[in-house]
Amino acid sequence: MNKAEWNRWSETGILDRTRMEKRIAESWHACTQEGVDPAGGIGQLPERKEWLAYKKEREMYLEAADPMLRQLQGFCEDMKLLLLLTDEQGKVLYINGHQASLAHASSIHFGEGVAWTDRAVGTNAIGTSLSTGEPIAVVKDEHYAKASKSWECAAVPVYDGKGGILGVLDMSSPFGFTQKEQIMGTVVSAAFAIERSWQEKLRQQEIELLQYALANEHTFTPYLLTNAYGTEVYRHPEWQEEQGKEPAVSRLAVPIYSAATRRLLGYRYQPVRPEVKKKKIPAAQPFSRGEAVGASPAFDQTITEVKKAAKQSVSVHLFGETGTGKEVMARLVHDNSEYRNGPFIAVNCGAIPENLLESELFGYDGGAFTGAKKGGTEGKVREAKNGTLFLDEISEISPAAQVALLRVLQEKRVTPVGSRDSIPVNFRLITASNKNITELVREGKFREDLYYRIYVYPLMLPPLRQRMEDLPELIRYISEKQGWSTIWPKQLLAQMAGYEWPGNIRELFNVLERMYTYYEGSVPMDVLLDPFLSAPESRQVKASRFTYREQMEYGRIEKALEACSGRVAAAARQLGMARSTLYRKLKKYGLE
Repeated sequence: MNKAEWNRWSETGILDRTRMEKRIAESWHACTQEGVDPAGGIGQLPERKEWLAYKKEREMYLEAADPMLRQLQGFCEDMKLLLLLTDEQGKVLYINGHQASLAHASSIHFGEGVAWTDRAVGTNAIGTSLSTGEPIAVVKDEHYAKASKSWECAAVPVYDGKGGILGVLDMSSPFGFTQKEQIMGTVVSAAFAIERSWQEKLRQQEIELLQYALANEHTFTPYLLTNAYGTEVYRHPEWQEEQGKEPAVSRLAVPIYSAATRRLLGYRYQPVRPEVKKKKIPAAQPFSRGEAVGASPAFDQTITEVKKAAKQSVSVHLFGETGTGKEVMARLVHDNSEYRNGPFIAVNCGAIPENLLESELFGYDGGAFTGAKKGGTEGKVREAKNGTLFLDEISEISPAAQVALLRVLQEKRVTPVGSRDSIPVNFRLITASNKNITELVREGKFREDLYYRIYVYPLMLPPLRQRMEDLPELIRYISEKQGWSTIWPKQLLAQMAGYEWPGNIRELFNVLERMYTYYEGSVPMDVLLDPFLSAPESRQVKASRFTYREQMEYGRIEKALEACSGRVAAAARQLGMARSTLYRKLKKYGLE
């Protein structure tokens, strides 16, 4: 179709299909029916935040394509081409190539995040390849919309190996194709290579899922494993065919994450018992925030994840820096779950000697070892009956304790130390650590089979420096909880906002408590933060020489001298004390 014919069609709507390739003519007709503007064709740019989240979901697809996309860069530069990869919805996930071509593409919003389908921008190679499932070239005036009339494009669908389309690989140029057959052949070959790379990644995922199945082969609960895309990978020997006929009714899906990448691997489906299905659903309980204070975006995302975790009985693993409030979050999950009427039993695994941990967790019979109580103890696992067991610093438990805990989780029974009898237990498990459990598994320091049991729903707690918007509210909450009437000076709050808080909320509490104690409940307006921090050695006075109060005074004097460049008179004025008094204190603290 030449320009005159296109103008005639845009004015009258009469299309001479004999002059067009059948697939392109059908696309034009569909565009007309959909009301696509032939005078338009400029893409709609997405919201950046939403787009980044959307793109992350297709991370594995991009990783599969990455080697081929890199390999084609030189070819595209030489031929003045753009190289594009889209997903199954026609959204551009990747674009790169010749700089001048990129500039032309930018003028029509032909770029990352834009849906380049026939319906969105009119007939084009990407959209038509998606709709037909076939390779196609669309040249200049074959494009439906005016914005793309100067472009020549060759696109090939990328298949997932099971008949579905992952997206489209495309080469485009606003300067024309000099070797159309070579370009089309290159795109076809590259798309096939991406398909093979994708299938290899799926196989790697399925191998990891099978490793999960092997680690859980002794479980008595039948289950089915599928990959993230719904393909069955493993079926437990006790799984019955009828359990899989109505997934929405008869199966409960539990997500499984990769130990290596923390990416979703697939789902474990477990049958829902008939009595559970018939049970009356109680009225929804309002979500209780408890001591979880804050409304920053980072913390709000954590609360959203807590709400999801609380609705299910899956094992939750909390990870984050020391002092971020892992026990507070564990209680929040417990208080909003079906286990809320049972006990919440917290155990710091790192604080219990290794030789006592097993008896502490699993209990022991009387006379099981020297020093044992006459009647024995039931242990924390049994204490958590129908409630929640929170194991903090789970990374610190010994290999022997890991094996024993795994057995309890698999069999839902506990055998006290020194006993031959096992006792049925029912509890919800929440674990926490400030170490990367995934790394410990890679290093062989943590059992992989136990990892899969506890790392079902990981939940990251942001450090205080990533949620500084919550600082005023946290200070208010801590003060009210402690019964302090102090009005904290604005100057002090500004200093706090500029500090990194490596010890997080725990450090914040300690600093506030030090100040309240030192100033006896009345903090002055010109107080300096630094002397009350857990200062490095260079700023500390040896505890053997001075009291805590004297150390605080030392810090204030040192800070004032630094601010006044060592001038004693100016420092005395800043500190609100007589020069003679300051000289006496300088001598006392060895700061002369």
